[in-house]
Amino acid sequence: MDALLRKILYGGDEDNPKSKRFSLNRGQMFPEKQTILDYRYDEVENFWPWLKSDDVSLPTNSPVTELMVPTKETSCITYWLDFCLSKSYPILLVGPTGTGKSATIYNYMKELPKEKYLLNVVNFSARTSAQQVSIIKLINLLLLLLK
Repeated sequence: MDALLRKILYGGDEDNPKSKRFSLNRGQMFPEKQTILDYRYDEVENFWPWLKSDDVSLPTNSPVTELMVPTKETSCITYWLDFCLSKSYPILLVGPTGTGKSATIYNYMKELPKEKYLLNVVNFSARTSAQQVSIIKLINLLLLLLK
């Protein structure tokens, strides 16, 4: 993906020629150090690593079990959660078992304003059946109607 996108953007792909009206200034060029997936593009048209050093701050009084250590992956997930939530887009996070998807999303959701969002956490496992999901959906619908 990285090599193909760079080739297209720099005008080196004959199958996907670059428009003559399209140009990239120096700040818009992908950094050469890593792949394009290792960076985010900000509002000022600069590329930054997903995890910047000023992103890291851990509360001093929290129990160790409640700490979420920021990583490149959690920063990326949080960025997309912010983006999708701001635009009311649905989001589905997929990945291998045990990679912290649920913990990252739960940590994000518990920081949302309580007066605007109702937190309803439903955990699934490999043994969760379609029938169980249907029952949970029905219960959630009833709870919303009773509210």
